[in-house]
Amino acid sequence: MSEGDGVTDPTMTEPDVNQMEVAPPVSSPPSITSVNLTSLLYAAEATIREPASSDPVTRCLQLNELTKQMKRLRGTIPLIMCDADVYV
Repeated sequence: MSEGDGVTDPTMTEPDVNQMEVAPPVSSPPSITSVNLTSLLYAAEATIREPASSDPVTRCLQLNELTKQMKRLRGTIPLIMCDADVYV
């Protein structure tokens, strides 16, 4: 390819903004989400380190419930990280 022949290299094109995925809207402010996520992480750590029950099934159920709660918040995490990247 020579310069000015009108052919563009597909690897050098910018992403099409119309094709980009849009993050879901934040349902709660980042500070509330951060507090919720922090408390869930502390609860998960406590469940692992000092389980309320020695029964492995009960521990597994507790961790599964905490995992479900964290997954509900997961949609807001990229937005929080994006906000932090913008201001750094």
